Amino acid sequence: MRIIVVRHYKTTSNETGNIIGWGDSPPVKEWRQDINYVNDVLSNSGLRIKRIYSSKLRRARNTGLFYANSHNIHKVHHSIELNEVDYGKMSKKSKSWVAENIPEHKKDPDYAYPGGESFRQMQKRSVDYILQLAEKHPDETIMIVVHAGIIR
Repeated sequence: MRIIVVRHYKTTSNETGNIIGWGDSPPVKEWRQDINYVNDVLSNSGLRIKRIYSSKLRRARNTGLFYANSHNIHKVHHSIELNEVDYGKMSKKSKSWVAENIPEHKKDPDYAYPGGESFRQMQKRSVDYILQLAEKHPDETIMIVVHAGIIR
């Protein structure tokens, strides 16, 4: 399997430095510029994307739909296994506040956010899912539309 990993469009929470996690945030005004650039690179690469998978979060689903329409793919498969880290009660807080008040933030992969999960838990669920995709589609090029945490 060849896998193309892309991040969802930029959101207003990304722009303002707030943690979004499993929450939602609208796209920035220029959201199409970034994904059009990536789409142009993909179109010029000669790769034939067979399937698209995304997290269940709206920003990833909508980005996946954009690529699906552009590459004549009729369905985007959504999975919670590809969701961003669940930051629980830290969702919607500023990244700088969390960095100052939660010393484990981005330093301890086993730290579970209150009401959420740890980076390692997210990593396990997402890697396990991607390995399942590799078994299911060994000879295909697929795209997954995910989040910064998953990419890390």
